[in-house]
Amino acid sequence: MNLQHYHKPISGKAMGIGVFKDIFALSFALLLLTGCAMSLPKGPEGGCANEDFVTAVSAGKECLALKTTAGNSDYLVLYLHGDNIYKRPADRDFNKLMAKNSVGLNQAHKIAIARPGHNLTNGLASTGDSCTKTICVLQKNVDSIAIAINRLIQHYKPKHTTVIARSGGAGIIATILGKHPDVEINSALLLAGPYNQNQWLDTTYPDNKRQWLDPVYGVNNRSADEFIAGIRNDVAIYLVTGRNDTNVKTIVAQTYYDKLIKKGKNVVVIETDSTHFGFEEDDNFVKIVDQVSQGKSVLK
Repeated sequence: MNLQHYHKPISGKAMGIGVFKDIFALSFALLLLTGCAMSLPKGPEGGCANEDFVTAVSAGKECLALKTTAGNSDYLVLYLHGDNIYKRPADRDFNKLMAKNSVGLNQAHKIAIARPGHNLTNGLASTGDSCTKTICVLQKNVDSIAIAINRLIQHYKPKHTTVIARSGGAGIIATILGKHPDVEINSALLLAGPYNQNQWLDTTYPDNKRQWLDPVYGVNNRSADEFIAGIRNDVAIYLVTGRNDTNVKTIVAQTYYDKLIKKGKNVVVIETDSTHFGFEEDDNFVKIVDQVSQGKSVLK
């Protein structure tokens, strides 16, 4: 993979397993046997009835499902999937990354997060509105995911937290960086995100832009470039883009990069030969993940 860097970034900073109630444990066993997805149970005031930070984390009124691969909790790696109109498991691309079995990544404590309304390959599903009918960065979902990430960081108390996010998930994390700067994310590896929503729609769906801006959801959509001013200057942001990506074209990352640079943010663009779904299986990208997840710069 040919990498091209546009700007050098500055590198950034135990497991408690809760006890499930017998009825939930039985339901989980049945769910694995049947292969059906089951939403995690909520508490009486929202959040998770059985929050354990391994399979479930509270996210305000919602309860988000997790897939955890244990490692050194000094280095926390969180993975947030993209939009999922085909109802694929939310950890599908995370599993591809894990299958690379790289030494550096294996050392970290890794957690895939299912966005509201999405399910994992283990059959657990997050509560909430998946909002997959349209381009949808609902403010309530952004805020819920920010709460979940913050709770995971407060629970594990890592020395360094890296968030890897793809496509629509990358747009959400970019929004969180500016809207919720109190969430202590040190590094963000953002893959092909629609950071400038209108530009992305104009370059990818110029003939049917309206159908993506659904009148019900569209008014609640948020674009990451609205929140640039709030991003902490010490966060290392890696915008990974693919030359062969026809879904989110490289110009979107380059435009967002320019906006971040003007505000003095710590950002690099990494251009690859990848298509929209090829990043996690690329050996060179995995090497980047190895370094970033350990708090190192990919340019050293």
